[in-house]
Amino acid sequence: MKKIGVCGVYGDGPDFSGGQPVKVKTMIRMLSDYYGADNIKTANTAGWKKHPVKMLTNCIRLAQECECIVILPAHNGLKVFLPLFIGLRRVYHFKLFYSVIGGWLASKAAENPKLISRLTQLDGIWVETRKMKSELQALGVENTTVIPNVKYLKAVSQNHIDLNSDTLRCCTFCRVIKEKGIEDAIKAVELINGQGKYKATLDIYGPIFEGYKEEFETLIQSVPDTICYKGCADPSESVLTLCQYDVQIFPTHYSTEGIPGSIVDSYAAAVPVVASKWNSYDDIVAEEKTGLGYEIGNISELTMRLQELCEDRSKLIRMAESCIEFYKEQYTPESALKKVVGVM
Repeated sequence: MKKIGVCGVYGDGPDFSGGQPVKVKTMIRMLSDYYGADNIKTANTAGWKKHPVKMLTNCIRLAQECECIVILPAHNGLKVFLPLFIGLRRVYHFKLFYSVIGGWLASKAAENPKLISRLTQLDGIWVETRKMKSELQALGVENTTVIPNVKYLKAVSQNHIDLNSDTLRCCTFCRVIKEKGIEDAIKAVELINGQGKYKATLDIYGPIFEGYKEEFETLIQSVPDTICYKGCADPSESVLTLCQYDVQIFPTHYSTEGIPGSIVDSYAAAVPVVASKWNSYDDIVAEEKTGLGYEIGNISELTMRLQELCEDRSKLIRMAESCIEFYKEQYTPESALKKVVGVM
């Protein structure tokens, strides 16, 4: 049986509840399920800058022991781990795959010919969206396979939305940072409640970005008690947490999101999304079926989409039922594993 290496950041607790560590842990589990846990070797890049020699030693160990290695670096780690493993491959002759987190790689590569050259040397690049595949191909990077962001989740069998409720229960489920559009969600909920016709609440989940912490805490203190910060949800209980809500707001300002894990969570929990239309929006949100979209940063349009669901809760219930089907059809690890094993 093949020995497979996985290099990326992962761990337990709130500091590892973001998209990158969750995806790394999912990859390790997927490969362990197929090849056996004893055949999966890992190099954890968490805090590697404090222990660079130890990190290098672990990477060399992977190169010596494994026939295939999957790396999952984010923006900063890409500059270090991609050339490192390409160099190690010249010596140890393993297959090298890059599982991309998010949708930013093509825009970064367009500005960096050296990065394009390195990407073309890989045995495969696993991207989350069809759009990113086409963007990379336009740059001459042909060795790409679309493998959506998937999760091990226990999907609900039915939705928990109350048709007769007079309150739209909203949440956000992402890093708490201005660029994720948190303030847009807050303003939209305030606008709905300020009109007096409908009621809405907003619970905010996720780690607070250090540079935004003071500003966010001041903001939360100034808003009504219908808007609350709930801390970090345990990734293993994401579906149970989301089941408490009618809708997840995904108000990102990043145009290069990939397949957000929080939306996959939402689908497994039968919770529709109201999301800004980043460039891969259509890859995961089926308009009017699993969610509603609006122009990035357009708070009035976001408010209007939420009002639609206040007015017509039967639409909310129909979309919730579609969400469960979408998760089962497209975002289970079993569906991704076939593609991963097929190219390794």
